[in-house]
Amino acid sequence: MAEPDRDEPDRPRRRGLLVPSIQRTPATRYANRAVRVAQATARRALGVLLALVIVFEEWGWKPLAAALGLLARFRPIAWVEQRIAELPPWASLCVFAEPTALFLPLKLAALGIRSGFIAHTT
Repeated sequence: MAEPDRDEPDRPRRRGLLVPSIQRTPATRYANRAVRVAQATARRALGVLLALVIVFEEWGWKPLAAALGLLARFRPIAWVEQRIAELPPWASLCVFAEPTALFLPLKLAALGIRSGFIAHTT
């Protein structure tokens, strides 16, 4: 087994772009710039998309409410709505909390993977 370098024992290990094998060359500078431009473009595109969603929601509030009113007239949906209205408060809370409870573990796992607490292998 090779002995570790004893020249600089107090110095922390180099990581990322500080490793000598990964030096700042023109190619890495161009790649970093391209990533920054792509991120800025994605942020702008997301902002425009969100603005369009808000405009659509504001514009379509009345037509969408009317469409949902028509949808509520269908017998199966009206039947389910009536049964939920007849439930006691604790049971109706369970009916509406069930989808959240089903997806909560998945959301927590995604958060753990995103934050690095859970290892992600593909």
